[in-house]
Amino acid sequence: MKLIIRNSILFSLIFITTILITTNHDRIYAFVYEMFEKNEGVLSIVSVDAKAGYPISEATYQLIDMETNEIVQDNLVTNQDGMVQVESIPRNKTYQVIQKGIKTPYQVTTEPKTIELLAEHEQVTFENTVYPSIMTYKRTDEHGVFATEMNLPVEAVMQKPELPNGCEVTALASVLHYNGYDVEKTVLADKYLSKVPFEVINGNLYGADPSKAYAGDPRSKNQGFFSYVPPIIEAANKYLDEVSGSLTPKDLTGSSPTELLDYVREGIPVIIWTTIDQQEPNFNYSWIVTGSEEKLDIIRNSHTVVLTGFSENEVYVMDPLKGNVAYPKERFFEIYEKAGSHAMIVQ
Repeated sequence: MKLIIRNSILFSLIFITTILITTNHDRIYAFVYEMFEKNEGVLSIVSVDAKAGYPISEATYQLIDMETNEIVQDNLVTNQDGMVQVESIPRNKTYQVIQKGIKTPYQVTTEPKTIELLAEHEQVTFENTVYPSIMTYKRTDEHGVFATEMNLPVEAVMQKPELPNGCEVTALASVLHYNGYDVEKTVLADKYLSKVPFEVINGNLYGADPSKAYAGDPRSKNQGFFSYVPPIIEAANKYLDEVSGSLTPKDLTGSSPTELLDYVREGIPVIIWTTIDQQEPNFNYSWIVTGSEEKLDIIRNSHTVVLTGFSENEVYVMDPLKGNVAYPKERFFEIYEKAGSHAMIVQ
């Protein structure tokens, strides 16, 4: 009898337990989880401006398990608060965090960070700096960074003595040097630049259309003049094609000063047609285009420079006649527009 009663009680307990487990699964699971504690944690990755402490959004990361060398998660992207969280990853393990990308003008941190996930929540912080060419900057309403003063490290290349009238190809040479191409200004002038010599026929002076070829010879003091953007783009393309270069020249003629400065902010120096010493354009010279009867009025004091940077009131320029100099910003762009707003880049 006692055995029957004991078995009945045992059966009842099993039945009740089965009902409890079935009807209260989540609560029981939570109870068991709390008792035995799942061995997982959260890793926060944070990106901040090294100088001002601004959070940096859109920075991308990769998380690697150092024991297995396997990628745990890839393409992790920080939010507007400069943070991205990796949840439910095993604790008591060591991870490597690699910064894969970051929006300009910040520089990617190439040194990975290692962290051991011991607590429930750990954090690793990356401090990013802007490019060295940026001297001062401010944060925009869109949580980006806007350079207010900068100067790209474009080395001075002087046109004289070899090219007394070769400012255009000299400016091109300096931009190619900036981009890692080792080519001499004289090679660009002699081998890649299309040139049309001057000639006098029946008392009339004939020369190149400067939008199609260089007028004269840049090596000549008296028989060299200038060209506009297209012949310089052609010379750049010929050279880049020959060396299998990855860059592409682009004509920016007609661009506004703001547009040109935006290219500089992106780290791209701009070749600009202006005048010698920022003087008023002098249109007191002309010739007839070779092979036609079209007469051109030419800017006698035309000059070509490289826009490398800016501040509130000045622009920084690589002038092939003077080297790296500063000019008043307002006057510089006034002359640029009076001279026809000719400009180009190689990117």
